[in-house]
Amino acid sequence: MFGVIATSAGGLIGMIMRYISAGNGRGNLYGLAAVCAACYPSFFFARLYWPIAPMTNLIIRVTTALVVGYSYDDAHLTVFVARVGYWCGLAPLCTSHLIDPDVSIFSHFPPSTTIRPYQRRTLAITSAELGSIYCSVLSYANSHG
Repeated sequence: MFGVIATSAGGLIGMIMRYISAGNGRGNLYGLAAVCAACYPSFFFARLYWPIAPMTNLIIRVTTALVVGYSYDDAHLTVFVARVGYWCGLAPLCTSHLIDPDVSIFSHFPPSTTIRPYQRRTLAITSAELGSIYCSVLSYANSHG
């Protein structure tokens, strides 16, 4: 569920960045650099301080970069079929929504287990063992001092 939402948000942000930098034309590197210079600091801030899962945030940023980059390349390179703007945004969107329905189905299931409880239990046992060793050393030092 969150992968689909993150892909949709990244595609939308990428399309907005593309249209701000190019308008209806093909755009140029200077406009794209100006838009990226204005948007990337907010992306970095969001990466550090937004209270969402790191993978969701990563999917948003990668999809945004792919949409902006492929849209620019498709407008300026004649090797590929020219898709500009929202056509490049639709490619990851269709991939996440239509071509791979397993993602949509399995994203509704909760994860089976995470490593968090095992990690907490291991840290608790390690801390307890180190504490008992420390108490034993102090007890030995005080009794034989």
